[in-house]
Amino acid sequence: MTPNASATPTPTPYVQRVNAGGNDYIDHQGVLWHADQAYTSGSWGFTGGKAQTSDHAVAGTDDDPLYQTYREDPQAYRFDVPNGNYEVGLRFAEFIAETTGARQMRITIEGTVVEEALDIHATVGRDAALDRVYYTAVTDGQLNIRFEKGGGRRKPIVSALVVRRIETLPTPTSTATPTATPTITPAPTATLIGTPTPTPTPAASPTSTVTWTPTLPPTATATLTETPTPPAPPTQSPTPTATPTDTFTPTATVTETPSLVPTETSTASPTVSPTATLTPLVTPMATPSGTPTSTVTGTSTPTATLTGTPTGTVTALP
Repeated sequence: MTPNASATPTPTPYVQRVNAGGNDYIDHQGVLWHADQAYTSGSWGFTGGKAQTSDHAVAGTDDDPLYQTYREDPQAYRFDVPNGNYEVGLRFAEFIAETTGARQMRITIEGTVVEEALDIHATVGRDAALDRVYYTAVTDGQLNIRFEKGGGRRKPIVSALVVRRIETLPTPTSTATPTATPTITPAPTATLIGTPTPTPTPAASPTSTVTWTPTLPPTATATLTETPTPPAPPTQSPTPTATPTDTFTPTATVTETPSLVPTETSTASPTVSPTATLTPLVTPMATPSGTPTSTVTGTSTPTATLTGTPTGTVTALP
């Protein structure tokens, strides 16, 4: 009995090429790229953006017209397709940005971010073709490709797209930055020759404490040196005689007003002449050695002469 062979189902072929921002175009190999269109259910197309063109020659391709038309800020492209595995090709060319970082794109296919910040200028420069290929699986009957700004001030762009169904997904090849295996180099043993110089260890900054101590002015010390003075010869002091003379002339006026008393006028001129005589007696005493000490004893008899002429007027009224 011959066993029946099981036929392997062949996936329904699907391929769609899109000239983004342009019309139908046949490339140098005779392959048709369809004119760009908006999305409609059961078909394919963009969901936003604006068609743009450039007349710059494009390096790295034989199909300049395919890159010279492009869609700016397309938001997303949708393809209603049978479930299965797909290859997605995207083509780009930068004609506007003059510096790296001016246009960076974040691209998501079926919910998976495939480019975080794709920079055409940083990759190939201006006026040059850049082709990228990605793989995905569709399980909901629609393949979605989303374009967003990933940096810079300019909006995302795309020049052409191709979506083709494949039987199996290729084994993913890691394109991540390879991890370098470190080579351990044994550390050399240092041999110290000469006199080692110690490395000073900085000490902590000291904390200064200021104590104010009052300074008293110096105390003067007097030293008494006694110098003997030779005795002076005794000196005989004469006996002075002082005769002070005072002259006093008082004038008194007495007025009385008795009743029925005749008027009387009396004038008196008394003279008082006191005489005082001052006779001081000085007896010097001399000490033969050291500092001489003098003792003076005096007896004075004052002499005063007072001369006065009192005048009095008495007036009586009857």
